[in-house]
Amino acid sequence: MKAIYSILYTLSAKGFSFFLNYIAVSLLLLESYGEFSLIFSTINSLVVVTSLGLLYSGSIVSSKWMSVNKDYVFNYFKFSLYLIFVLSLLFSYSFSIFYGNFIWVFLSVFIFSLVSLFDGFFYGIGSIKKLSIIGLINIIIIIPITYVFIKNLGLYGSILTIAFCKVFIVVIQIYFFAKEFEKKYFYIKINYFRQIMLFYRKYNLPLLISAFIATPVVTASIYILSINKNLEEVAIFSWIYQIYLIGMFIPISLGSYYLSILNKKNIENKINYIFMINKFNLLVTMFSIFIIFMIKYFILELGKIEKIPNSSNVFNMFLVCMLVYSLNLGFLSFWSSIGKNYFHLVLQILWAFTLLFTVYLSVSELGAVSIPLGMSLGFMLQYVLQFLTLKKHIKKLNVNKVGV
Repeated sequence: MKAIYSILYTLSAKGFSFFLNYIAVSLLLLESYGEFSLIFSTINSLVVVTSLGLLYSGSIVSSKWMSVNKDYVFNYFKFSLYLIFVLSLLFSYSFSIFYGNFIWVFLSVFIFSLVSLFDGFFYGIGSIKKLSIIGLINIIIIIPITYVFIKNLGLYGSILTIAFCKVFIVVIQIYFFAKEFEKKYFYIKINYFRQIMLFYRKYNLPLLISAFIATPVVTASIYILSINKNLEEVAIFSWIYQIYLIGMFIPISLGSYYLSILNKKNIENKINYIFMINKFNLLVTMFSIFIIFMIKYFILELGKIEKIPNSSNVFNMFLVCMLVYSLNLGFLSFWSSIGKNYFHLVLQILWAFTLLFTVYLSVSELGAVSIPLGMSLGFMLQYVLQFLTLKKHIKKLNVNKVGV
């Protein structure tokens, strides 16, 4: 059941992103939607950095130490909250120099980051049902508000929607978080500072750098696309990218759930489990690809891009990207569970370089197709390297067994 709840929670998050983009593309001019996509993508990039990889690292902390040392867990999350606040201020101010709207951008970045912080905690303690219920209620509340804001305020209304879309979730999360620790008041002082910093160095730092590479690199690719082509090409990419995220929501949603299970297994069982995960992810993604392909032209019409020549090519390339990406998703949980987040960092650097290099070389000719093409090539290189590395782990494990 926990796996189903994890899927439902991610579906509520991805569902909001889809509906936000659908309402925006329906009510805004295509160029205004392209501008909105740039802003939304940039905010998401900032959140990836300010959330500090806490979805995974926070899950590890709470799953391993909640029953052993609750005070350490509380101080870890309190320290993370302080850090999120400072980083959100700094990055939001930098962003506002170019785009304005400092208050709304800060609220968006800070609230999104807090949701990741508390998501990691609740995944770690196995309270996924609470998350799924909160997420579903939130999407029911926020969708009509989104429509009213964008209908009456246009592009500015879409920015306001981003800022307010997760307020309900984070307020409820804070309430349940405090209840877990029975905290009637809040100390500013951080205990276990040295232990927290050691954990950050081993887990959060590589996850943070990896995250800093991933989403911001996609955003950088969008900017390259906008410079070499136009906002119409950006709009094509942004709409189909939302479909890609919806298509991948089941494998993505189960990442933290898989990690909570892998943390409790020995290395041999971890390896066996990861093969099961990869097979499941591949089968689910192939089914999603089939369904999405069958309704391809309906999706393009929904985004009002069916008459733009390049839209079909972008759509098809994203289907390829889905297939290759599904081969990689389970590995992140595995490397995190055995403390090899720096290896994942190397993989992200490889992926980022491949994406940017591909976009730089082909964007003038291929337009928006160049981004999913670069993503696909990067994912393929990641898979090959991860598969070979896992085989080495298996060989080493077999050698140790013989030695014993």
